[in-house]
Amino acid sequence: MNVTPGWCGWDNSYTMDILKGNEDWLAAVVLVDPLSPDGPAELERLAKQGASGLRIQPPCTGPLTDPRQTALWEAATRLGITVQVNLPQEYLCSTQFFSRTRPSLSLYWNSALCFQC
Repeated sequence: MNVTPGWCGWDNSYTMDILKGNEDWLAAVVLVDPLSPDGPAELERLAKQGASGLRIQPPCTGPLTDPRQTALWEAATRLGITVQVNLPQEYLCSTQFFSRTRPSLSLYWNSALCFQC
């Protein structure tokens, strides 16, 4: 698995370049701005190129319950994208929100001890 590093911002070109020719054994996890109106279209474009995962970092992108993120969650569900949520422990309560409102969304929760946006 190759995850776009946070210091790349929303630029997934490195991750997608590495994926080319390695799709049989490598998974690409991308970063897409969940607050951007273009986020769902960008995720769809990356999925067509082979991305299979999306990383979200709530301390940097706002609370997971922000309604501006709904379209991205819906796109991830429709595309079958696994969402990896990298969050500190104080955000763990938002996991209940997703288990209730997005039962068909494939999620992977990762608790981070230290965060820097």
